Amino acid sequence: MSHVKYKKPKRSRPGRKVYKTRKTPSSKRNTANSVIKAVLCIIGLALLVFLGYSIGAPIHKYLSEKKAGEESGVSSDMQVSETAPAVTEPEPAETTAVTEDIPEEPELDIPALSEIRAASVSLDVMSDMDALADELAAIKNEGYNAAVFTLKAKGGDIYFNIKSPFASFAQGDNIRSNLFADELASAAREAGLYPIAKINLLEDSNIYGENGYGSYKTADGEIWTDEDGISYLSPYNEDTIDYIDDISSEVSAGGFDYIIISGDRFPEFEISDYDDLGEGLAFGDRYNALVRAANIVYDNAAEHGCGVILEVSAKDIEERNAEVLHPEALDFDNLSVLYDSGDDADVSDEVGLMNVISAYLSEAPEDSDNYIVYR
Repeated sequence: MSHVKYKKPKRSRPGRKVYKTRKTPSSKRNTANSVIKAVLCIIGLALLVFLGYSIGAPIHKYLSEKKAGEESGVSSDMQVSETAPAVTEPEPAETTAVTEDIPEEPELDIPALSEIRAASVSLDVMSDMDALADELAAIKNEGYNAAVFTLKAKGGDIYFNIKSPFASFAQGDNIRSNLFADELASAAREAGLYPIAKINLLEDSNIYGENGYGSYKTADGEIWTDEDGISYLSPYNEDTIDYIDDISSEVSAGGFDYIIISGDRFPEFEISDYDDLGEGLAFGDRYNALVRAANIVYDNAAEHGCGVILEVSAKDIEERNAEVLHPEALDFDNLSVLYDSGDDADVSDEVGLMNVISAYLSEAPEDSDNYIVYR
């Protein structure tokens, strides 16, 4: 009988059992979650590496440059500034400036005061164009280059055909010419002369209307007159201001190169008049009323390209009675100093930096360069 070799059956290690299990859907989900977690870990690790390099590289560069700078004796601040690129300020964006629309004053195409050699036109030819032309020709032949037309004289008479309705209120015929202002100016230009107008503002003894529009009035409403019975226009009265506005606007629009302002002054009041009239006449700042009247003339003149000259007597300047002469308050700086016959008053210290032209009642001195003569 043959022997059959016995093979001992294989078995697992003692104490360990191996079980085969089937994969369920839940186990598949666990596997997917594991994969996602692994991917997220890889992404997170990549971000950490990137951030670490971004932060660490500049620090490493700074420490390296600092160490190199200390070794070479150069400060770290200088080392950085040498290696860092230049920083330039960005150019400002173009902006459109917003400005107020302020009208510019017209440039005056008029003669300088230093060029004027003027003679006044006789009042008795102001209503006759032929007689006026003859006199203007004579003025030109005598060596003058300008003619002065007295359009409103001391006392209130008017020597042009005025359009202002205020003038019609005068009691009596105070309009002495039928020629308009522009006709007078044109006649002077045709004769080769600069036309200059002269208006007296306040030395006006006309009674305008039954109530005396513009006049000084007492506390009981009566028209005030001086000891000679002469009335004056008050710069405190708005009717007076309206009249000055009208006449200066009309004259400056007539084409004159200059307007001479005369008679911008107060009458000589008695002490008792100050209490009776009021109106601030006793106060030191009353000159403001005179300056206001003069500046109204300037405003109208400048609008029409016309210059303005304030006329004050040398006597009033010397005796400090020229109250309107406040250069810091006037809007213009042209001044005509009127000298009486034989008057040699020194007024140079009183006129400040104003542009001065001399005026004479008879004839100019031989050494005069620029002047106005009232013949």
